[in-house]
Amino acid sequence: MNFLSVVRKRAILILIFIIIFYVAFAIFYDASQFFANVEKINYFFIPLILLAFTASIMIKSLRQFLFLRHIGINIPLKQNITLFFSGLSMLFTPAGMGEMIKSHFLAKRYDHPVPKTIPIVLVERYHDALALFSLIAIFAIIISADFLFFPLLVIGILLLVSIIIVRQKRILEIILNQISRISFLKKIGDKSSEFNESLVSFSSKKILISGWVFSLAAWSLDAFGIYLCFQAFELDFNFLLTTVIGFSSILFGAISLIPGGIGITEVSFVALLSLYDVDSSLSSSLALFFRLLSIWYATCLGIIAMRFILKWNPIKQ
Repeated sequence: MNFLSVVRKRAILILIFIIIFYVAFAIFYDASQFFANVEKINYFFIPLILLAFTASIMIKSLRQFLFLRHIGINIPLKQNITLFFSGLSMLFTPAGMGEMIKSHFLAKRYDHPVPKTIPIVLVERYHDALALFSLIAIFAIIISADFLFFPLLVIGILLLVSIIIVRQKRILEIILNQISRISFLKKIGDKSSEFNESLVSFSSKKILISGWVFSLAAWSLDAFGIYLCFQAFELDFNFLLTTVIGFSSILFGAISLIPGGIGITEVSFVALLSLYDVDSSLSSSLALFFRLLSIWYATCLGIIAMRFILKWNPIKQ
């Protein structure tokens, strides 16, 4: 079974799980009230929300362009954007790791070995987490969100340990041996030195700072999109608070490694809003609204891009 077949089979199973969860989620938080809340949405904000999320995606695609050039892969900007968007079709996989499908297309189109390019996806996830952590920590201090102190401390330690691990060759080899047991990732084990060299290169100060700056810019636009989601439901929360609530739920969902953070993200969002006396039926409606316009909107863009990228013919440099 080839890589695409494995991805397609698992994607179908994950989508079925997601649909079942959302139906159960709506029923649990009073489905009738859920639809009543949806009818009250100010739809004027939707184009602005989608514009903010789209701009964020574009900046993240430029970050990928930077990362590719860092390891000596020069592809046209237009094809880089198409490649990045195609990876969005796999956002609902655990920690977004399905985006490794981009490595498959780079190997097919430009003959770049998979072990060399897979680290880009890992580094992208790291920088996403780092940017989320940075913005949450800064804003949480400003608004005195003390209840986030312990989870932020744990996540901060994990981010620091991750960088230390990348710089330790022996530990990397152990992790690589575990990864190579996955059937469609065996190529990594066959070329571990290439994988290690590529991954370690991303731990340099220059690329860490550059990636962090791009990520902060992108996630700041996501924060604005989340703020507009609150405005669409006429919830008068300030920008700092909506960012802390939205980003905390996203980060909790991501580190859970559950496909798309499904369940953890939505429940965390509702739980955090309950601290500010927001009715659970309203907060659950808002949670599904912002998830629909963020991750599922991005996934749809990815599926559209996938139709184009599947037409790429193998061309060796």
